[in-house]
Amino acid sequence: MGNEGGDEKSQFARVVSRKNSAMQRCHQAWALSAKAAPRVLKVKATLTIGTEGAVTDVQVAGAPPELAACMVEKLKAIRGMPALLVPTVYAHSYEFQSQ
Repeated sequence: MGNEGGDEKSQFARVVSRKNSAMQRCHQAWALSAKAAPRVLKVKATLTIGTEGAVTDVQVAGAPPELAACMVEKLKAIRGMPALLVPTVYAHSYEFQSQ
């Protein structure tokens, strides 16, 4: 990938999108256990990707603690990111609909 930031961002988006169903399962489990009222929940996940291509840190904003913990666990398990010259921070937004 080298230093072509656009290519890295598009690869990041592709790899993270593979976790969309896991994020949906996290939300469903939280909504059931919390008996959440129907609403739209907008959540932002910020991931730090190390030089080896591994996720080294995940911060989740806008989610209840139980949902955030599940999301962090799933996002830290991401594999397939490119090796980078320097650690890089990427953000990804999710919008969940409780029913």
